[in-house]
Amino acid sequence: MACLFPIIKSFLIKLRRELKAENWQVAQASDALRILYQNYFNMMWAQDWQKVTYVSEDVGRKGAISFRDEGRSKEVDIVHKDVFNRFRSEMRRRHYSLRTGKSYEDWIRRFLIFHDLKMPLELGADSVKAYLEYLAEKRQVTASTQNQALL
Repeated sequence: MACLFPIIKSFLIKLRRELKAENWQVAQASDALRILYQNYFNMMWAQDWQKVTYVSEDVGRKGAISFRDEGRSKEVDIVHKDVFNRFRSEMRRRHYSLRTGKSYEDWIRRFLIFHDLKMPLELGADSVKAYLEYLAEKRQVTASTQNQALL
């Protein structure tokens, strides 16, 4: 497959200019495409693709917004290796698809990062409520995304 950078760049420009998407939405679309081509398709040309920072015009300044549930995924995997191993075993036992399991794992990872890598046994209903509120208020996700995170 040839390098798709020009096509992707054109798509992102159209998303912003013609479809009137917010800057953070364009950055999120770019991140999603970057992850797709780097991590799932393992395309060599995509390895140079840099992560886009979320720019907010509503905060009165241009700059990156850091989200509490981003990054540190390798650290989570190391600290909570046993948790993820047990989770994967349970997903196989229940015959969930690999894609569903991966999606749930990503939500678990974000949840644990949000709570500073605390052990899951230390986190209760209040922790779940705090994360769902964060998703709604700071991340401004839809109700269906919150429901997926809750599963």
